[in-house]
Amino acid sequence: MSNSLKVVIDFIVLAILYTVVFFNRWKTKGKSKLLVNTVMYVYISLVLYVTLMPIVVSLPFIFNHP
Repeated sequence: MSNSLKVVIDFIVLAILYTVVFFNRWKTKGKSKLLVNTVMYVYISLVLYVTLMPIVVSLPFIFNHP
């Protein structure tokens, strides 16, 4: 599986998590809260992508190195 496909799958999971869990909760609190929380969710997702996802992707191959 190519690396870009793994990244796309991770972002799809994050998008599903956002729509199923967070969007309905935040939508009831008003548009300004929805906007702020959505921007913060995107920011945290990108920080996790930069810091943790390279580690998670390499975990299956941790014992398969030269």
